[in-house]
Amino acid sequence: MVWKIEFTKKAQKQINKLDNPIRSNIKRAILDRLVIDPKQYLIQLKGDKKEFYKFRISDYRLLCHLNEDRLYILVIKVKHRKDVYINS
Repeated sequence: MVWKIEFTKKAQKQINKLDNPIRSNIKRAILDRLVIDPKQYLIQLKGDKKEFYKFRISDYRLLCHLNEDRLYILVIKVKHRKDVYINS
């Protein structure tokens, strides 16, 4: 099963601001891991953010919504790990 992954406009802007090597790592991780088997790599957050999942790529995190019925992942935020959970 191949999952469909989309980015919000905000998340796309955040990715575009990153350096090319970081952007390449994120793209490769999405294609190699997230598209194939997201359940293995997405980790559900806890507490008041339990509707979100995180996907770890080195020092960066993708904050996502997951719809298992439609095989769909919406990336909400792309930030460094120290900043990603602020104002989510």
